[in-house]
Amino acid sequence: MRGGAMSVQQTVTFKSAGKQLVGVIQRAGAPCGAGVVFAHGWSGYRVGPHGMFVHCARRLAIEGIPSLRFDFRGRGDSEGELEDASLITMAADMSPAVDCLIERTGANQVFLVGICSGAEVAFAAATCHSAIAGLALWSAPVFWADAAEGEEINTAEVASRKKRYYAAEYLRKLLRPETWSKLFSGRIQFGIVARVLLARRKSTTDIDSATTPQEWRRNVLREFAGFGGKVLGVYGAHDPTTGQALQWYQSLCTDYAIPYSHHLVQGANHSYYSLVWEREVMEKTLSWLKENR
Repeated sequence: MRGGAMSVQQTVTFKSAGKQLVGVIQRAGAPCGAGVVFAHGWSGYRVGPHGMFVHCARRLAIEGIPSLRFDFRGRGDSEGELEDASLITMAADMSPAVDCLIERTGANQVFLVGICSGAEVAFAAATCHSAIAGLALWSAPVFWADAAEGEEINTAEVASRKKRYYAAEYLRKLLRPETWSKLFSGRIQFGIVARVLLARRKSTTDIDSATTPQEWRRNVLREFAGFGGKVLGVYGAHDPTTGQALQWYQSLCTDYAIPYSHHLVQGANHSYYSLVWEREVMEKTLSWLKENR
């Protein structure tokens, strides 16, 4: 454990579908009853982009709100293979994560905070646990109900694109001075890099025929109609997905009579790569949490 004046950080483990998941709980100095579970994006892990989840967890703890940020199956330090991961498996990890937070902190209501595809996961998991009271969706893309409406492409092309993306990202990071510092200090996780770049492609027979991704998405949308919590959408004004996604979530929540509010971070991109943008996202989310806990 590592302690501070206002909070204590503790590494925890819990099970999901037989796999051990690893996370970090940030305990609040004075519990308020509400807690937060973070959901990272597809290519991330529990710290969030540029450590955003870590910073937010510490900020929440100061206000008495404990949190859990964890690695989904096949990511970071958690068990499982990246090649077996999907939004479906990520969403399935959320209920055990909520249980873990409640058991470890005594929180009696939980808010899910997700970014990018992690926001889609939070949305999909909204009704998975009775303790979930709200969703803070940062840069959430549209949760398409049908593959034909979105950007669905075949599995081989998806896998190929992801590998090209990760390879380009690792090459870009290789040019940074801090990467070499991490290399010589032993802080680069070579296992994760290898798993991402060398993972085999799933065959279509690996997909559960009883629940296709399209059927799963339609089920999520049907179940979301019964969500009894509130939703906050946060978007960067310069994120190209903002216009369509903001309108989609706002319309959906209106149709289902689910309280929805949104906030635009002026000048910000998809991942809020500025201390000023990051701080605005965190403070708006904190304000919303305090109003709705």
